[in-house]
Amino acid sequence: MLNKDKIIKAEVYNKAGKLIVSTASPEFPKDFFSIRGTDFVVLKDKKVAPAQIGEPVDAIFYYINGTRIKYETVIDLATDMQVNIHVGPDYTVMEERRRFFKVEVDAAGLIKSFVRSGKETLFEEPLTVRIKNINLGGVFMISNFEFLPGDTIELLLPDCGVEASTEVLRVQKDEEGIVAGYGCKFLDLSPAGEEKISRFVFECQKKDREKLKSKSTKNF
Repeated sequence: MLNKDKIIKAEVYNKAGKLIVSTASPEFPKDFFSIRGTDFVVLKDKKVAPAQIGEPVDAIFYYINGTRIKYETVIDLATDMQVNIHVGPDYTVMEERRRFFKVEVDAAGLIKSFVRSGKETLFEEPLTVRIKNINLGGVFMISNFEFLPGDTIELLLPDCGVEASTEVLRVQKDEEGIVAGYGCKFLDLSPAGEEKISRFVFECQKKDREKLKSKSTKNF
C-alpha cells in the first residue's frame, strides 16, 4: 500500500507515455465503493490532458527519498481539472536515474555562522548568498565571502523554510581562476526539511515546464 505521508508528487501517464496529470498534492479520500486492499486517489491540476474513463494508465508516485513507485491501473474519472484512480497492492519500484532531483533556481540564502578548523565565527548580520541549484543532497551557492572546503555553515533557506548545517565540499572556479561558487552538502537535514525542499524543488520544476510550454505555444 502507499506510504501517503512520504509522497511528494504523483503523475499519471497513458500507455503512449503522454503525461495526463501531475500534482504535488494527491488526495486520498475515503472511498466506500473501493475494493478492499486498494487506495482511492484523486489528482487535481489546473489543466488535465484529455483522457477516457476505463483507459489503462501508469500512475507514478514519488517519495521523499527519491524512490519512484509505478502502478498499472485505469481511470475512474477524468475531467479538465481532475483524474480519479484506484491503486492496489501490486506495484513496480522504478530504476532511479539519480538519487536526488536537482533544480536550477535563483533564490536567497542566509548564513548566520560558520565553523572552520573547530572555531565558530558569527556574522554580525546574516550573510546573504545566492542559491543557484538545490536538491535533497545540498546546494550550489554564490557568495562574496570566501569559504574553504570543510567549512560548516548554518544555512537558512527562506523560500523553503529550512535551516540546516551545511558543509562546503568544493570551490568552483571559472577559466580565469575566479571563484564562481561553492558546492555544499546538507549534514543534518530533518525529515520535515527533506519534505519542504522536495516540494520546493517540484514546484520549481513545474514552473519551468509551464514556461517551456508557454514559450512553445507562442512559437506556433
